[in-house]
Amino acid sequence: GHAPATAGWSFSSVVVLPEIPSSWMYVLDNQRIPSTTTAGQRGAEQLTAVVPHLCERPLLVADRHYGSAKFVSATAAIECDKLLRIPGNRVFYRPAPRHRKHQRGAPKKDGAPFKCNDARTHRKATAIWQGPDDHGHRLEVAPIDPSDAGRTGHTSGAIGTLIAHRPGAAAGRASCA
Repeated sequence: GHAPATAGWSFSSVVVLPEIPSSWMYVLDNQRIPSTTTAGQRGAEQLTAVVPHLCERPLLVADRHYGSAKFVSATAAIECDKLLRIPGNRVFYRPAPRHRKHQRGAPKKDGAPFKCNDARTHRKATAIWQGPDDHGHRLEVAPIDPSDAGRTGHTSGAIGTLIAHRPGAAAGRASCA
């Protein structure tokens, strides 16, 4: 159960990737993540400080440390689009049904679940974009009705799925917020 321990410090970097892919990047901010702070907390602090100084609305592409409801909520007011990697076992909940007058018991806090790794809990996608990646493999992006997301910890945005088709392997599925 526990993640392996590694020697060294963790860092959170905010970088600009060039439009033409290369090994170069432009570092805007690089900070150590102390043991009293999570990567998401440090990343939210960095985005709050950096984004107001950019001339264009940025797209944040982030790994698993930033796909939490706390991070999304902490960065909701920042003028930044986000493509976040969310674990496949993450579960969101649709809005709770209305509590009817004279209904017994406490009102439900959550509606039906939306399980990222269970397509049976997804509603039909309203649109699908398909195209090739840099290696010619097919990608599919399917936005999901925002009402499907329900209680996700943020007030705006959308959730969707990204499916990467690789030859000789099962299709990889990742969720995006």
